Amino acid sequence: MSIVGYYILDGSEVVKSMSEEEQCNFFLRHSECVILHVKEWQILTDKVLRCISLSMCENLLELDLSRSSVSVSHFEILLPRMKKLRVLRLSNCPKVDGHCMDLLTRICYSSLHEIYVNNCVQFRAEPLLWIAGTV
Repeated sequence: MSIVGYYILDGSEVVKSMSEEEQCNFFLRHSECVILHVKEWQILTDKVLRCISLSMCENLLELDLSRSSVSVSHFEILLPRMKKLRVLRLSNCPKVDGHCMDLLTRICYSSLHEIYVNNCVQFRAEPLLWIAGTV
């Protein structure tokens, strides 16, 4: 789907219904994507995350991982290539913690404008205070 010049991709169902190889092939075909939704996944392999990172992370402006099992090890794969990320949605992600936020602040602090972390039970705000310039 393309809206006002933005290529939006919802891969939420792909990660629930396809094999690892099919997932990789799917994400590799969408390198022009700038807004990616991959919500509600419980298991996403490092291989698939690397496919996402290599194919589209340099272009991503927005990433929605809401209600998923994203953790710091996933961020270590995804974030290093995200130099343009402006919006990150992590609402209802039970594994998002201070380590995730620390990594996020070190890698995406210059581009990130919005972050959604409501109902993240392990979330701690201290790393975000650094982004906001209060620390």
